[in-house]
Amino acid sequence: MAESAKPANAYPVQALQEQATNLEAALELTLARPRKRPVHQLRTTTRRIEALLELLDLLEPFHPALAGFSARAAKLKRLLAAVRKAAGKVRDLDVQRDLIRQAAHEPTQKHLRGDAKQLRRTLKAQREREAQALLDELEHHALKLGPKFEKLIAQLEPAKGVAVSPARLASLAHNWYAPRWAGAQGPETSEETLHAVRKAAKLARYMAEAGTGNARANSAAESSAAARMAEHFEQTQQLGGDWHDALTLRRVAEHQLGRKADLARVFGAHEQAALTHFRKHLQQQAVGTN
Repeated sequence: MAESAKPANAYPVQALQEQATNLEAALELTLARPRKRPVHQLRTTTRRIEALLELLDLLEPFHPALAGFSARAAKLKRLLAAVRKAAGKVRDLDVQRDLIRQAAHEPTQKHLRGDAKQLRRTLKAQREREAQALLDELEHHALKLGPKFEKLIAQLEPAKGVAVSPARLASLAHNWYAPRWAGAQGPETSEETLHAVRKAAKLARYMAEAGTGNARANSAAESSAAARMAEHFEQTQQLGGDWHDALTLRRVAEHQLGRKADLARVFGAHEQAALTHFRKHLQQQAVGTN
């Protein structure tokens, strides 16, 4: 690879500063009106910031300029987790309503449309309640997040030059993910463990993407070890998400419509198929590490 084509190093502190700006914009849009897109952006941005904070935790022992970072960032992490959790409830309901509509959209599934309409109406009302809860959470925390970020970024000024190569970024993300994935490949793995692996893959993906903010940003990044690792985690995240969405929808449909409802059975079939794909993917990961 020519010198000019080498993937650029990641600068986590600078990336954190950029994501803090993105968070401010997402908060403003969501507070104005908690529609689907700003809520999604808010949730994603909090996840990316959490990944950067985790990455800086991993780097702290190796860089004197990061000394004391974990303790200084602890309260900010708690605030972010509260905002992300509230945004996640709204975002999940948006996804569920879209999937219900898709399930009843096919010409062969016309018999599902009545139940689908009823279920979407129920989830819409729940979405409105969760959106208000999100606004209450933001009004409580939003004024605290800005000053805390400004203070942390100022404290991190000596560490702005801390650089991480794509290869090391890939290694750090992999080593962080590995113990959270270990033991999740067997057929008896619990739903809680599978769900935790899915969430870990998402955070590891954002950690690996820390160099560019997006693994597809340019051709150099696409060829980097970190980008390849991010793509791998994204696949794990997607397959796990497909399974978890179907699981949630099956339970919601059973609760609202009854266990024998056609829509509940459809989502049950989707759940089993998605679970099979997810388990197979996790087993292939195990083979690849041997």
